[in-house]
Amino acid sequence: MVSCDNCKNEVAQVWRYRRPTETMTFWREEQRCAGCHPRMDERRGRSSA
Repeated sequence: MVSCDNCKNEVAQVWRYRRPTETMTFWREEQRCAGCHPRMDERRGRSSA
């Protein structure tokens, strides 16, 4: 089991999520579960915006 960097839950699978840092000069890589990853909502037909 691995831990989601966003919700801290133990899940069976995580996906990499790259987002810009506060200064917008670097990318921060996180491991997110399907519920927290924004692209997974798009694949399921749900929009987070």
